[in-house]
Amino acid sequence: PEYTRSPSFFFCRALQHTVMKFKTCCINWHMARAPILTLDLGHEPSRLATGGGDNFIRIWKISENGDVEFLSALKQHTQPVNCVRFSPDGNKLCSAGDDGAIILWQLDELPPQTTGLVDDDLADNKERWKPLRTFAGSTKGVYSISWSPQSHYIISGALDNSVTIWDARVGSSTRDKVEELNDHRHFVQGVSWDPLNQFIASLSSDQSCLVYKRATQQQTRSTFGKGHITIKVLPQNLWEAYSKHSKEKEPEEEVVLVEGEGNAANTEEEGEKKENDKVAPIKMFLDENVNTFFRRLDWSPDGNLLFVPCGSFGKDPVTRLPQYTTYVMSRAKLNQPIAHIPTKGKPSVVVRTNPLLYKLKETGQSPLFDLPYRMIYAIGTTDSVCLYSTESMKPIAILEDIHYAAISDLSWSKDGK
Repeated sequence: PEYTRSPSFFFCRALQHTVMKFKTCCINWHMARAPILTLDLGHEPSRLATGGGDNFIRIWKISENGDVEFLSALKQHTQPVNCVRFSPDGNKLCSAGDDGAIILWQLDELPPQTTGLVDDDLADNKERWKPLRTFAGSTKGVYSISWSPQSHYIISGALDNSVTIWDARVGSSTRDKVEELNDHRHFVQGVSWDPLNQFIASLSSDQSCLVYKRATQQQTRSTFGKGHITIKVLPQNLWEAYSKHSKEKEPEEEVVLVEGEGNAANTEEEGEKKENDKVAPIKMFLDENVNTFFRRLDWSPDGNLLFVPCGSFGKDPVTRLPQYTTYVMSRAKLNQPIAHIPTKGKPSVVVRTNPLLYKLKETGQSPLFDLPYRMIYAIGTTDSVCLYSTESMKPIAILEDIHYAAISDLSWSKDGK
């Protein structure tokens, strides 16, 4: 895509209530016209990592008033950096890029190098980061990475259609590659590790989301069986419910909750329907023609919900354009959605959940999901960010018309603010 203005990062600070305060802090230190493709906030709320088309990872410090200070440039990738993620324990940073490399970084206690530099971009470094390990993730590039809850392993999704688990423990005697899963038929553009350490999920441009269950409970290994749950086709009962809702009301940024168990297409009642009354299978996810490189899915912090972007629930009967949505899966039943969140006009490309659990508001109404607390999550489309709570069907806030280029990643600070 063409970037007509300098690529930027915007930092938003949400207050405790529905009122929102934000400041558009532009980071323009990535090379001119090179997009910022990924970002992540570290354990320290003030520390931010960004990666982009200039092959660099850059570390920043964000003050309470929104000012941004450059800390360090990390130079090891030879092609654009697609994903950066701090480890859950806060000790390491992982990066992945188009060069196929997955690199583990750690902040060094030594001062930054000031002489003998091979790149002028490193001359302004205020701290030193050292590469600990490098994995050969793929010969065709890696789009997505995710840490295991204990920071022992990393899962990656690559352009060779593979999902791979890597041993990220420094000094580990085991081989680097723990397991490679090759069940997708096209690019794997998003991966996410269950915070309860039982599942891993992947999303591909082959229009499927696969969920693998851990095959062993031993803490020294992280092996996932070849058997998996495939999320691909919308069950007919849900399609009928979603279609009815979209006819009654124009799709907006509003959660649509569907009750009922099982797939109606497999019930006796469905079997008795006439052949010409059956609805053709509706593929839940967009194909490779969607205008994004990434499909970043995410688990809720309690592990009960899986949010899957780049969804579709058929075509608009008038415009014949896809009706974009984000699907919500329940841990108790991962093979079909329990809700979906339509997005107007543009597909969702990333979902990131706030890491904290919040008290329910005393509204006198039952929460949307039957949980004793509420969770906050953000959905990013290519041109907007919508904030939601699991307590309500309406968005908390919608941020749009403030970005220079397509949105490709989101991140919450570890303190949830």
